[in-house]
Amino acid sequence: MRFYATLPKEYTSKEWDLFPFIEGKPSLRVANGLENVLYLYSNLAKEQAKNTDNNTRNFKIEDIFLVGSATRENRIGSDLDFLLIAPKLDEASRNNMKLSLSYVFFCDRPKQEAIDLFVRNEDIYPSRASFNIKDFFSPLLEKYNKALIG
Repeated sequence: MRFYATLPKEYTSKEWDLFPFIEGKPSLRVANGLENVLYLYSNLAKEQAKNTDNNTRNFKIEDIFLVGSATRENRIGSDLDFLLIAPKLDEASRNNMKLSLSYVFFCDRPKQEAIDLFVRNEDIYPSRASFNIKDFFSPLLEKYNKALIG
């Protein structure tokens, strides 16, 4: 089952046909995919916080990694895997956010179009290939953390 959402950035075959990294920097594919993820995350997190009597500050994302095959192989035909680090977020909320985001970005999507997301307090697999992309997208992260916190 897949849900649809109105998102701020194009994420179509034009982006899917790009490598995740071009000349050592995240491509437009990563940039647009990440902005869509952060946009939806911040909006869903506000609702989740309200519905569970949680503080929106607990949902704040402190770090972002690109993980998985896009990092290891820089393949066009691969999905994107983002690891969002929200250190203050409780396990139930992390699981709910991952599930909700997966319905929009991952479920019933072709591999090249899919974005898989992990929301965690920390990187529980630090020995696996990953690429910290926070520095490339600090203004974007700040924008959506501000939208989240209000």
